[in-house]
Amino acid sequence: MKTIVPDLLGMTLNEGKNALFQAGLSARLETEGETITGQMPPAGESVNKGTKVLLRME
Repeated sequence: MKTIVPDLLGMTLNEGKNALFQAGLSARLETEGETITGQMPPAGESVNKGTKVLLRME
């Protein structure tokens, strides 16, 4: 089953994790910080539910 990756840029880690959870996705942190500054796969991409989204934080 597919889902669309939400736009997480500018969110806090908790906000981003919540948005991912609602989309059936999970987070994997690349860097530590307070705000999400990058994500892979990008927002709007169709991925399988359960996919881990790599988050860059600053």
